[in-house]
Amino acid sequence: MTNSTYTTFCHSPDTFKKRVSKNTFFVLVRVVDELCLVELTEDILKQLMDLVFTLVCNGELSLARVLRKNILDKVEQKKLLRYTNSLKPLAARGVSARPGTLHDFRSHEIADQLTLLDAELFYKIEVQYFPFFSLVGITLL
Repeated sequence: MTNSTYTTFCHSPDTFKKRVSKNTFFVLVRVVDELCLVELTEDILKQLMDLVFTLVCNGELSLARVLRKNILDKVEQKKLLRYTNSLKPLAARGVSARPGTLHDFRSHEIADQLTLLDAELFYKIEVQYFPFFSLVGITLL
């Protein structure tokens, strides 16, 4: 989504749209920077490198360099993690039934679980605490 927004507005003669495309690009750079190593899939990596290629072809070398540096940092972190895990024996890799940490899960899975927890809490609120519903006389199931 962010990639398409950037490519849509980057060639526009309108200065506002160019500013929107730059802001969108820097949001994308921040998202890449915050990506968990588990979330960096081959598909995402290919899309990001395609964007870097497009930036280079369009003469946006400084933007391409910033994005490429973030991508390469993440790839190096992933390689280092894979390499250090391959040197450890199975017991040291946590193959046993150890409890998971937040870093073992994708961010959208954590967000889904938090949303479900919030929904459970929301349903525990009684109707009289909703001012609009109590004024109108609506009852919830």
